Amino acid sequence: MIRRVYLVAVLICLKEDGLTQIICYMAQSYIYTLYIFYWKPLEDPRQMKIELFNESMILFASQTLFAFTDFSGEVFSPESKYNFGWYLCGLMLITVGLNIIIALYD
Repeated sequence: MIRRVYLVAVLICLKEDGLTQIICYMAQSYIYTLYIFYWKPLEDPRQMKIELFNESMILFASQTLFAFTDFSGEVFSPESKYNFGWYLCGLMLITVGLNIIIALYD
């Protein structure tokens, strides 16, 4: 719940600064990943691994968001941005696919 409130606050307060939004989102995701890894809040080891996988995939996906900001205008070519888009789609497809397989297996 706190993560959602934080995300909404960042999106509202920093609506004009997409780069800072991405950085804040990545920091929150990184902190949560470390929290899962070190403190292991879930009792079931399998559920812990799934949560760690999902959060890691979100962290990897959020790193590609820099390519779509105005900040990267001259750094990335349109073709590079196109490829980052496909990379992001692939990550999401892998994440959703594995979660569906896990849900069907249980």
